[in-house]
Amino acid sequence: MAALISGRRDALGLAVVLALFVVGVLALPSSQAPFALAGLVALVAAAVLFEVTLPWGGTVAMGHAIVIAFAGRLSVADFIVVIGLALAVVTLPELRRYGVTRGALVMGVLVCSASAALAGRVAGNAIVATLSLDDRSAVVVPVVLAGIAYLTVVVVGQIVLPSIGGRPTGWRSALSIYVSLLCAATLLALASERNTALGAVALVPLLVLRYSFHEYFEARRTYLQTTQALSMIPEVAGLTPLGHGERTAVYAAALAEWLGFTPPRVDLVATVARLHHIGQIAHPELPDRPFGPEPEEVRRIGAAGAEILAGTGFLRDVAPIVAAVQGGDSESITSVEAVVRVASTLDDLVGQDPTGLPDALISVLARHGHGLERTMALSLAQLCHARPGLAFQACAAGATVATPGVGLGLAGIDR
Repeated sequence: MAALISGRRDALGLAVVLALFVVGVLALPSSQAPFALAGLVALVAAAVLFEVTLPWGGTVAMGHAIVIAFAGRLSVADFIVVIGLALAVVTLPELRRYGVTRGALVMGVLVCSASAALAGRVAGNAIVATLSLDDRSAVVVPVVLAGIAYLTVVVVGQIVLPSIGGRPTGWRSALSIYVSLLCAATLLALASERNTALGAVALVPLLVLRYSFHEYFEARRTYLQTTQALSMIPEVAGLTPLGHGERTAVYAAALAEWLGFTPPRVDLVATVARLHHIGQIAHPELPDRPFGPEPEEVRRIGAAGAEILAGTGFLRDVAPIVAAVQGGDSESITSVEAVVRVASTLDDLVGQDPTGLPDALISVLARHGHGLERTMALSLAQLCHARPGLAFQACAAGATVATPGVGLGLAGIDR
């Protein structure tokens, strides 16, 4: 019965969207013929709904590039009609995708962004008229200014309204994504100025960009899940607590981001954190000591872990870092290794009880009192004071492997 009601609701929603599309195309004033107007509106609507998951986190709609290109090329009246009708058409699908509150915020940001793009286009036209630029520059300048204004509103909206989601992880990653979209919009505008068919061909780079992001994301997810599965081996064998690798990865990645590491280095930190105990499977005979293994035992564990990871091939670069985390000299370790060490100590003390975080931080500072480890321990304490929910987040991440009866499975992981 519920499925029948849901199906009727979907059918009714689709009928409303189609009716709005047809009536809008036929009734709204435009210099475009109805068939051409319908094509432009359908293109924008489909592209706005066409979101791509980014490799380093976040999402982006390919429609941003098309809206920017149209802002620079269509007349003001046509732009308002095309974008207004397209956004009206996608409102119901967006509300269904995100929920009423978040969907309304997303649509609000899109409306503000389109308005800003129009203002940027007007400013670009004024510059073109003032400087008497050549034909190509006369196309590029309005599009670039429209794109800058549009993307600025998108970025500000994602910062001010984090609940709308989609914000790329890391400013370098975000910058590269938005520059790519701006370049694609400029190419689309230049091509369509020469020939409408060329404008359609210019959409190909957007499809290539989407395909590249998708394939890279899938490969990265496979890599993350593989390292997570490897990290569970000593836990399943009872050599380390269940969930320790996943919880340590959460603490370590959060600290790396807090310290301003680049997204690839944050990923490296998380990978090393998951795998830093892998060498224990080669030495199950070592006794369980209250304060951890002896220094020589730690070095043996690190060397064994490096040998295991080197044998995998795809984790060869991680192997020496894992060895250094376990057996490296405190005076010569790198920031990556120091981050993993203090994060591992914190999870040893907190475990699955996040309420013990304050006392655990005091012990972390006591255990890591020298050199780079001391610096990272202090930074970790600052991070935990700024983000008191971090321990709960770490425990939730490790719950899939630490909760009896849930079973051992791969968690939904971002890093």
